[in-house]
Amino acid sequence: DSEDIVKTLKKNPGLLEKKAIILASKKWHPGIIPIITARISKQYNRPTIIISIDNGVGKGSIRTIPEFPLLQHLRDQKDLLINFGGHDFAAGLTIKEENIPAFTQNFIQAAEDNLKEKDISPKLYIDAKASFKEVTFDLMDSFTLLEPFGTDNPPPILYAKAKQAWPPKIVGKTHLKLYLEQDGRALEGIGFNMASMRKDLCKKNITLEIAYTPHVNNFLNKSSIQLIIKDFKICPY
Repeated sequence: DSEDIVKTLKKNPGLLEKKAIILASKKWHPGIIPIITARISKQYNRPTIIISIDNGVGKGSIRTIPEFPLLQHLRDQKDLLINFGGHDFAAGLTIKEENIPAFTQNFIQAAEDNLKEKDISPKLYIDAKASFKEVTFDLMDSFTLLEPFGTDNPPPILYAKAKQAWPPKIVGKTHLKLYLEQDGRALEGIGFNMASMRKDLCKKNITLEIAYTPHVNNFLNKSSIQLIIKDFKICPY
């Protein structure tokens, strides 16, 4: 179901031109749509409703962003709903299948009227600032206390400023390998699907601000700490 929903979004890019995402299908199991809704809303930073239809009735899960509290918008459309409940940032609804198109149009219009472009721009939330000297195997062991990681409990994202030890290289055709150094400690970073950014980094004396998640890489019976790069920007100085 999750893969099917992601494929639907990729095949219909026009859905992502709107400031809210609403999808409905008879193929999706109602038990898993809350998890998928949370994932889609977080990934695309938009109010999101996923509806599972059975015997003419849709059961929907709703997640939103801070700039778009839900309940008032659901109250505004109560005549189209069988019922709804929850709170301003996570809710559920039941709706007749025949009312889904009108509800979809009204909800998306409310999002268009109330949200600015900056509200739905992708956001990356940093959990803490951590120097390279703090990124140790002891720190990695402490992260296990936060497990299991998943959609509703992502691994920590840390921030640091580091110099490029030498130019990056492309690995696996689409990924970017970074060689970083801070206060005498060198660490490698991998940016998945960031190969296109390599040209911006092929200069000398570059300092980067990086958002990263440290990861223990086990290769040939040897363990090392690698940084999973979530995002970066070149410092202007």
